[in-house]
Amino acid sequence: MAIKGIIINNKHSYRNYGMRLVGRSIGGAKRQEHIERVPFSNVVYNFDSLFSNGISYEERVLKYTFELLDNNVVTAESSLMDILEWLQVDTEANLYDDFLPNHHFIVREPFVTHKEEHGVYTITAQFMANPIIQSNIGGG
Repeated sequence: MAIKGIIINNKHSYRNYGMRLVGRSIGGAKRQEHIERVPFSNVVYNFDSLFSNGISYEERVLKYTFELLDNNVVTAESSLMDILEWLQVDTEANLYDDFLPNHHFIVREPFVTHKEEHGVYTITAQFMANPIIQSNIGGG
């Protein structure tokens, strides 16, 4: 059984970088409300009902935590620089999660943190993703 991870720009977190996925969180996309209260009254208008499909959603947050084991400071630093470069996204990228083989996310460059403790490097990447999960099957 293959070790699970994520793929961005055709590179896998474990197969290409040796990072083990130790935690993941896929947030829901919160519905945006388009309501306005008339000043000095109790009247509230819901503008979602003005359009046939007035429902819209905010971006969802994806958070992945990885561990990289390396007791050699020089090679660990080199690996961390490679990982940070891999995670840099021009504008948008497709993120494929091995736990969701039939779908992917469209993400922007993540906020990345890392810490080291006795040769164990913990790397956390938090992505902002489009609210709609994209299908890998068919046209979308």
